[in-house]
Amino acid sequence: MLDSAVASRRLACGLTCTSPRGTPVSLDKEEVRTIAHLARLSVEEERLEPIAAELSRVLDFVDRLNSVDTSNIEPMANPVSSELLLRDDVVTETDEREQLQKPAPAVHQGYFTVPRVIE
Repeated sequence: MLDSAVASRRLACGLTCTSPRGTPVSLDKEEVRTIAHLARLSVEEERLEPIAAELSRVLDFVDRLNSVDTSNIEPMANPVSSELLLRDDVVTETDEREQLQKPAPAVHQGYFTVPRVIE
């Protein structure tokens, strides 16, 4: 049988869920029409069959994913290693503040001074 959560969602939508695990899940045009109605989507009659086939492939894929044994796999939020590679915090440049402030029109105690804007 389908996963119980999937089965209950399909039953709640009025869809059948009699396909055993491993057997392709297939939706018919009427089920797609029901899903479209519940989702408040307007689907043209000629699009029902292609959509049913596509949704059936999606459900088959989800069923295949659900059948994989993941009991020995630790859950993770990101598939990429979250370990940050940090470098040592070492000063690599000399202090050039005085040299950089020489062309400034006004400096006071190591800070640039500018005219007051807001009074």
